[in-house]
Amino acid sequence: MRNASRSFGDWLSEWRATFLAASDRAPSTKALYGGLLERHARPQLENVPLARITPADLTRVRAPDPVGPGQDGSRRRSR
Repeated sequence: MRNASRSFGDWLSEWRATFLAASDRAPSTKALYGGLLERHARPQLENVPLARITPADLTRVRAPDPVGPGQDGSRRRSR
């Protein structure tokens, strides 16, 4: 890691502009990856230094509560 105080948001911006842009993935895959990170990870981790991100932080981003506030989950669709 080049800079332990670097924020996740700064890293994500660079990752999208360099690594993801240069990837040989299909454009739709690149859009999906970038969109998922922007929608789910950036809002929760944007200002967190990379060195301070824990496995628990990543679990919260990866598996948000599927039931919204005040809901019991009975209307949730299963796939």
